[in-house]
Amino acid sequence: MALRVLLTGAGSSAAQNVLQSLKEAPEEVFVVGVDVDPARLELGPLDATHVVSESANADFIGDLDELACDYDIDLVVPQADRDVQAIAAARSQGMSTNTFLPPTSVLNLCYDKLESARRWYQLGLRSDAVHSLERPEDAERAVRDLGLPMWVRARWGAGNRAAVRADALEEVERWASYWVCRGVAMVAHEYLPGEDYCCHSVWFEGEEVMGALRRRVPTFADTTFDSNIHEAVEEQTVQDVARATVRASAGGRPHGIFCVDMKTAADGRVVPTEVNAGRFNTPSLFFARLGLNMPYCAVHLGVRGTPPPGVSRDAEPVDGMLWIRDLDAGPAMVHRSRLRAWARRKQGRRGEIVGEGTAKGAGGRGDE
Repeated sequence: MALRVLLTGAGSSAAQNVLQSLKEAPEEVFVVGVDVDPARLELGPLDATHVVSESANADFIGDLDELACDYDIDLVVPQADRDVQAIAAARSQGMSTNTFLPPTSVLNLCYDKLESARRWYQLGLRSDAVHSLERPEDAERAVRDLGLPMWVRARWGAGNRAAVRADALEEVERWASYWVCRGVAMVAHEYLPGEDYCCHSVWFEGEEVMGALRRRVPTFADTTFDSNIHEAVEEQTVQDVARATVRASAGGRPHGIFCVDMKTAADGRVVPTEVNAGRFNTPSLFFARLGLNMPYCAVHLGVRGTPPPGVSRDAEPVDGMLWIRDLDAGPAMVHRSRLRAWARRKQGRRGEIVGEGTAKGAGGRGDE
């Protein structure tokens, strides 16, 4: 009998990755998609679609419960922070639909970039005491303690909301003031110039069932990180930091979905920057195509209480596989060694594209 899922925010990029992963599962998964925007419900192979209220609206939970009853839904799968929080809060208020979410207290900590960073600092996972930027004098204190440059960002929200590298005290003061005046709480922390990682993982009653690591790849043209290119990597130190961060955030007994963002410091330390709990980050289909279908695993656990048959905690995706996507293009999956063209950097030139196959002398990411 088919698994029956209610997917919220179904038109978003992250939800579309989850949807496609579920459709590529080894058993049938019937997916009802809901969204506030009827146009976005035209995207993807949804089996049924409905427009619902925004999650902040009092009718949102009622809409979900009604649809869950109409379609005999096994599990509701939210794919936006606001939906996760609303559904988690409704569990204690009589929501009848089944979920696979961490406890509300864990979600609240993970979404708070000040309190989560303080927890990690206390447990030795971060070496900087993250600062709140509520008053003008807070900027001076942050610069004194953290030095420059520093990273300034919103206390709550996803997608690098209100985030900027600040190189001077005046930048910190003005940027924080701009956002605080608009009701956005701001924080400052150590600037981390190194590699950019994310670890996706699924946990059940304190045990990691499935997990994998990806690296956000810098573009060949410059040194900025491009979220359109991801690389599957096997780096034990980074994965250990991710697992320790999940356990620290979940009080030692993680349950549900956790995606840990990390960056490396100038001295090579791997530092957690945030945890997206209760939902997957966007490229979950990447790992599904590599044999680690975490959305299906999460649904199977949430409905049946067991992992899908054949799941191995020690399974790893192919190191060096790239996931390349852009608006209205891709995704494409290819191993870095089989890219059809390499960018070769030469002094005084932005680089040239060499022809079919790997250029002589090129290896890894090319002659970088």
